[in-house]
Amino acid sequence: SGQPKAAVAQFEEATKLLPDEWRAWNYLGVARHRTGDLAGSQQAYQKAIELVGDRRFATNKLSKVLEFNLGRLCLDQNRTMEAEMHLKTFALIDRSFPACYWLAEAYRANGHLKAAEDLLNQALEKEPKSAAAWNRLGMVQLAQNNSTNALTSFQTALKHDKKFYPAQGNI
Repeated sequence: SGQPKAAVAQFEEATKLLPDEWRAWNYLGVARHRTGDLAGSQQAYQKAIELVGDRRFATNKLSKVLEFNLGRLCLDQNRTMEAEMHLKTFALIDRSFPACYWLAEAYRANGHLKAAEDLLNQALEKEPKSAAAWNRLGMVQLAQNNSTNALTSFQTALKHDKKFYPAQGNI
């Protein structure tokens, strides 16, 4: 409910009461990540992975949740190659908007601009009104020296969200 510090306290209590419950550790990782405690988030995710053990890749649900969370954390820690690996695993299981968008972000961070552009276009097929995705597409196009298409993408972002300040700044 937008209160990550309170969530951290609740999930810390949950991990004391249920120390072998991987989901409690995973949610603690998410809450810590949202408060900006990246090291604490990493520790919680590692505990979740330890508890899941060999089941991690036996079911798509376990793998999907952990791979996405680890990928996002790695992006925020500027560990972009690791982020790409985790988010690629997530995207193989789940071809949703978040899968396409965040893997594209990892590709962009690693300089794989064509792959990032392709995935952002896939993301926009799923959510064509996403100002964030249109803005990222414009950034990728700009990095590829395609300023005409980049301008169109930034303008499209603003068409869907007139107050999307990143696109305004990019224009």
